[in-house]
Amino acid sequence: MGGSVNQVSLFRGFLRFYQPKSFKVSITQVVFIKRVKVKGGEKVGDFGAGFGFLSLYLAKKYSVKVYAYEKDPLMFGLLKENIKLNSLEGKVIPINEDIRNIKEKFDKVVSNPPFYNFQGPNPYTFEGNITLKELIEVAESSLRDYGDLYLILPAFRLYECFHYFKRLKPKQIFPLYPKRGKPCRYVIVRAKNNAKSPNLTLEEPLYLNEAQPLANSP
Repeated sequence: MGGSVNQVSLFRGFLRFYQPKSFKVSITQVVFIKRVKVKGGEKVGDFGAGFGFLSLYLAKKYSVKVYAYEKDPLMFGLLKENIKLNSLEGKVIPINEDIRNIKEKFDKVVSNPPFYNFQGPNPYTFEGNITLKELIEVAESSLRDYGDLYLILPAFRLYECFHYFKRLKPKQIFPLYPKRGKPCRYVIVRAKNNAKSPNLTLEEPLYLNEAQPLANSP
């Protein structure tokens, strides 16, 4: 691997992966993946999988098959390397394809999309090729009835996210705060496809500066 990439071990060696130095796993992503609930035998789609952090964790933790969609050449190369590094061939399926072409049906879809809906210097945090609206439309069409979508977003995009829901119904919101006394910065959203009613629950807040112990075990 080149100098722009380093190898990381998380959860006391449970997971190892290569990541770009310009886009590292943060405690926010660790909190996100710990809120995703998957059952054995379910089929999972990871939309915009990057170098595979979410896909690798879910496949290894829950022994499920994850279809990891990623278009970016650098990220896709790292994704394939990370699958080998964790001996997850056949469990994580790397797919170098635009998610708008997906024909599969999933029980769960997870996504950590670009946070900001304007152009910026880092293509991994600013929308470029696909918008949040398009991502949600694809999730709705590719989820089975009563399947769950898990998203993490900046708090200021929550209303926008709900506005795009048509068949999806929000079920849970997990608010993430940088620390006590500061405004909410991110939200994790769980929504159910074709649910009969929202029954929305606002979960207890989580403070990111106190969340580091979550990275100590899978």
